[in-house]
Amino acid sequence: VVIGEAKGEDQSKDVFEILLDLIRIGHLSKQSIDNNLYDAVVGIHVVGLHATVYLTCLLDYGLYTMLEICSITMPRDIYNTRSYVSGC
Repeated sequence: VVIGEAKGEDQSKDVFEILLDLIRIGHLSKQSIDNNLYDAVVGIHVVGLHATVYLTCLLDYGLYTMLEICSITMPRDIYNTRSYVSGC
C-alpha cells in the first residue's frame, strides 16, 4: 500500500504545509496498518521536483517507526533528463 502527498514548487517555501503533509502521511500510514493488519506501508512525499519515500511499520504493539528510505530529485527539463539518465 502506498500513501502520498504532493505539493507544487510554488508551495515549497511553506514549511507548515509541508510538515502537515508529512504528519498526514504518518497518520494515514498508521491507520492503514491498524485497520488492514499490514506489516508496513510506503509513503511518498513530493514537494516540487523533490520526492522522498518513507516506510512506516509496526514494530510492537503501539510502537510505529517511519523511516526515510530514499530521496530523489527529478530533472527539470529534457536537457536535465539526458544527464540524469546517463548518470544512473
